[in-house]
Amino acid sequence: MKGERKGLILFGSLVGFQGVPWASTYAATKAFIQSFAEGLYWEYKKSGVDVISVAPGPVQSGFGERAGMLMGNAQETRGIAKKVLKNLGKSITIRPGFLSKFLGYSLILLPRFLRTLLLKQIMGKMVFGDKK
Repeated sequence: MKGERKGLILFGSLVGFQGVPWASTYAATKAFIQSFAEGLYWEYKKSGVDVISVAPGPVQSGFGERAGMLMGNAQETRGIAKKVLKNLGKSITIRPGFLSKFLGYSLILLPRFLRTLLLKQIMGKMVFGDKK
């Protein structure tokens, strides 16, 4: 249909902006998604396809339970979806929710080395709890 817009929503993660011990493959995959979305955004901008990368923090998706991870302050999927759709066509990347914004923007001020060390601590607690 003429004038109809289309969108592609890619789910990255806050961990996709640096290496993350205890989640190295996951973080690398999310880094690929972030980079891929940034490239596709500009490739498809004039063709009527909006591309957005979503970089949430913990989400209440069942992932944490299946992975045996402790995920505090997890966001609800419905709230994330509403924010994503509201920003589709307006942003390349969205960090929905307060925690995502706080962590994302506070971490970006640190050198990658320090971000990795900090996320090593956070991810270690999520993966191992108090056992480590």
